[in-house]
Amino acid sequence: MKANNPDNRPERFNFLYNKHLQYLNLQAFHPKTIKAYSRAIRRIGAAFQYDIEALTEDQLLTHFSSLLITHSRSTVKLDLYGLKFFYQFDMVNLFVFTHDNIFWYSGSSDF
Repeated sequence: MKANNPDNRPERFNFLYNKHLQYLNLQAFHPKTIKAYSRAIRRIGAAFQYDIEALTEDQLLTHFSSLLITHSRSTVKLDLYGLKFFYQFDMVNLFVFTHDNIFWYSGSSDF
């Protein structure tokens, strides 16, 4: 089986990846953009054992620098844009408002 087979990935990553696909489709991106941005998340996930929620600047710098050795600059840019979209739209934490308080919801109770 391929490493990027959903059956071989952690449940949390699959949840985030599917959420990413939903946001990409809601933004009405071109199918090629959706394919490139989703491939970026799969590639980054595979590089970091599918734990991509809290990557450090150093980890990302090392990853994208090494990616430049094996991939074209345009591929690396697409991966950067895909990751930016992932963090910008998918990883936004939700807030629950009540009359007197704001409760933080991080999405971790989905599992």
